[in-house]
Amino acid sequence: MITPTFRIFDTDCYCREFSATVLSVQPTADGNFAVALDRSAFFPEAGGQLADEGTLDGIPVTDVRENEDGVLAHILPTPPAIGSTVKGVLDWDVRYRRMQSHTGEHILSGIAFRTLGLHNVGFHLGRADMTVDFDGVLSREQLNDLEDAANRAIVQMHPVRITFPSPAELEHLHYRSKIERTEGIRIVTIEDCDVCACCAPHVANTGEIGLLKILDAMHYKGGSRLHLLCGKDALDDYRFRYDAVASLSASLSVKQKDVCDGVLRLRKELDDTRKRLSGVLRDLIPCRATTAVPENGIICLFEDTDDMLFARNLVNACLPKCDRLCAVFAGNDEKGYRYIIASSTSNLKELSPHLNATLCGRGGGSSAMIQGSVNTDRFHILDYFSSL
Repeated sequence: MITPTFRIFDTDCYCREFSATVLSVQPTADGNFAVALDRSAFFPEAGGQLADEGTLDGIPVTDVRENEDGVLAHILPTPPAIGSTVKGVLDWDVRYRRMQSHTGEHILSGIAFRTLGLHNVGFHLGRADMTVDFDGVLSREQLNDLEDAANRAIVQMHPVRITFPSPAELEHLHYRSKIERTEGIRIVTIEDCDVCACCAPHVANTGEIGLLKILDAMHYKGGSRLHLLCGKDALDDYRFRYDAVASLSASLSVKQKDVCDGVLRLRKELDDTRKRLSGVLRDLIPCRATTAVPENGIICLFEDTDDMLFARNLVNACLPKCDRLCAVFAGNDEKGYRYIIASSTSNLKELSPHLNATLCGRGGGSSAMIQGSVNTDRFHILDYFSSL
């Protein structure tokens, strides 16, 4: 039986490189290899957080899993030799961002518990997002207060301490926890903010987080789910949003603080223009219907528009001239076409599957009218109808 892996990150969260001995190598069902070491700085997927990334002797570590015996399995595409010494190197950018994020979550959850009595009932730290679930609904004012309080705690540079209290010490310690254990409990303490059982790596001081930002909040299972970012992830997000606002500001020729008003004004102008265009198109329908000439009892028209009400009205205006059917395709070869087809003599429900299969389309309707879209060009559409 392999002894439990010595978890370097339990006491040294800043270890980036280490040497270890390979204890075992086992093939996995997906063609990779599970490598057990005597010691490791790789944090496994646990507690809602993804596993660390990095390499062993230059070979990518694609996952890290912990079994019930405390052995960490490092998943590699190529196996090292049993008994050999390997060098582990963490992807420090990934690890440190997650340390910032996880400690930031502890601060927020601790403050929510202390000030509002809310419990953290769910947590996920992925590659691009972090979510925290609370067992109560939060108002916008409460969210702002939590965010302000968390950022005050960050700049106050509270130390973050990791300890392993004895069972006797735990009896007198008040801490947040989702597990029922009395031995081997790892406690993460953030002065004046939080005391929580946690197995993940953390920063040593709240000042290292820099920034915490709540991006979104929604009602979830009777409580609230928050999306937030911390540290470098929050800075990157701010930079992205700033660049987007700066670009819009330049495009709209308005100050950055007036971008929202500028976009709303542009939207209103666009809506007004669409209404005017719709009126113009509506006035064109009699002319288009008059000049449309059936071929073999079929009228097939093409209109470079996204106004499907216009397309429907045009079909209805042309239908009396058709012995078989009338089709209007709205769009163009580049973007594709949406169609409306009507008939007073044919069962279009029978035509629809054949049309969609031939023209790479989708849609349906009644025996008298069908509508949908096709992913082909004008030439093939005309060719199809000429073959009917």
